[in-house]
Amino acid sequence: MPGPQVGFENRLNVFHAARAGLPRALAAGLAVYLNSRLVDRYFRQFNGHTQVNAADLRALPYPSRATLERWGQAVAGWPLTPQAIEALIEEEVCQMTATLNMDPLRAQQKIEAVIPARKGRANPRPHDPERYQARNAVERGIGWLKHGRRVATRYDQYAHHYLGFLYWAGAWIWLKSHIHRT
Repeated sequence: MPGPQVGFENRLNVFHAARAGLPRALAAGLAVYLNSRLVDRYFRQFNGHTQVNAADLRALPYPSRATLERWGQAVAGWPLTPQAIEALIEEEVCQMTATLNMDPLRAQQKIEAVIPARKGRANPRPHDPERYQARNAVERGIGWLKHGRRVATRYDQYAHHYLGFLYWAGAWIWLKSHIHRT
């Protein structure tokens, strides 16, 4: 680092081993793996967004530490182009996906459509109207809860405070809907 101090944004995910930095080879191998197109597609299909949080990173299946270190040593001094990354990990990741049964390229086939296809689509996909209605109710309820900035941004430091406010907001929404009906 060029300066005596380093600043980080508060939403930065940090990998560490026993509250210490990672060895250079392990960190480079981890960067190779996380920047691969395969991991990107896997993550986007199952999370539906591009914001990565610590829980998402913990749930992601990783190669062994030895594999990550081997990749890190292999890329020492390379310019990390997407083609170089894909060439390096393609064989090993394919073996990992076969053993863990998590092929992201075929995962989309296992996902059932809940929302209806757009009108006029040449090959409309089937959907379940009852599940769509239930999903719509849940999404609208969450939308109402997010009208309170405190819920959307999660100001509360403790989970039980946040849950308490969720209960309060839910009761407020319920009361508001019943008061206006009378």
